[in-house]
Amino acid sequence: MAEGVSLGELVQEMEINGDAMTAFVNRRTGEIYSATDEVLSRAEDGDDAELDWEIEIFEKVKEILGSPDWITAPNRSSHEDYRIMERFCIECCEHDLQDELLSAITGRGAFGRFKDIIHQNGLQDGWHEFRRRVLTEDAKSWLTVNEIPFVL
Repeated sequence: MAEGVSLGELVQEMEINGDAMTAFVNRRTGEIYSATDEVLSRAEDGDDAELDWEIEIFEKVKEILGSPDWITAPNRSSHEDYRIMERFCIECCEHDLQDELLSAITGRGAFGRFKDIIHQNGLQDGWHEFRRRVLTEDAKSWLTVNEIPFVL
């Protein structure tokens, strides 16, 4: 067994993976691998690579899908990202700014409005640190529940 999954790598995958990407963790080796949902779907259907550069990707995805060592990592949806934004507004902002942000994150375009207000108020670093901290907590919890060792 490897030392464990790199917590930092897993959090990084959780930060960039969204509705169109899925990450997997190998419980035995600690390896992390991500693939697009399109490739996963095609591999599950038994399709082969259509282009030369896809061959290695399809082989890896088929290995992952056929092995009990691999487990699907937590995936962030836009709904979960919204909840993180809401928590940031409540836990890290006060008074008029909190009201403005909470109002901004309702309805269509919430993510863009949130980003604009964060930038206007110089809160980008605080937001990114907060989001990363929440994702790290989620990753640690997931790894613990699935009895997968990790390293910092």
